[in-house]
Amino acid sequence: MNANPATQDTLLQLLIDNGALTPEQVQEVREEQERTGHSVHKIVSDHGLISEDDLLTIIANHLGTTIVDLQEMEIAPATMQTIPASAARMYNIVPIALKPSAVVLATSQLLPPEIIDEIRFVLTRDISFVMARSEDIKNLIGRFYGSDNASIDELLASLESEFEQDVGLQLREGKEGDETGVVEAANAAPVVRLVNLILYEA
Repeated sequence: MNANPATQDTLLQLLIDNGALTPEQVQEVREEQERTGHSVHKIVSDHGLISEDDLLTIIANHLGTTIVDLQEMEIAPATMQTIPASAARMYNIVPIALKPSAVVLATSQLLPPEIIDEIRFVLTRDISFVMARSEDIKNLIGRFYGSDNASIDELLASLESEFEQDVGLQLREGKEGDETGVVEAANAAPVVRLVNLILYEA
């Protein structure tokens, strides 16, 4: 998942406002961002500049949400099945509850608006978020969804089906000789999701 500059700036500002980082540390984080392309979350965690629990607290307060302990929760299989394994791994999120108006998802990061829109598109329903430790999310994904290869196989099957439907629609609309329709199909959401997942897994 690519680091969104505006979201990264927001997170840095939150860390400054909460006294978690000094101006010197912020500058060092920015320089490492430019050098490596890593997210603020990864940099501050890898260098031990702030504990994950403190980071989750800051993000949760900013979002007006809560922190949950996934190790203490019993999540129904039907709830976990609301999101594909590929999406869970790509965004490091897990569904923890179903409400009449939304799926409640656990995340460990401050997600960019476009990623939230992508997740909403994948689930075809509204979503809300709570915060949880990254490792707990990964462990839950591994226990429920299985191997990483299964995620790619799942998305490939989805891609093949949706691509055939898109191209078939273009042909039925009398666009057999129009390459634009095929190009549009290739740029459709399942293709983009496949590319994102492969880049993420790499």
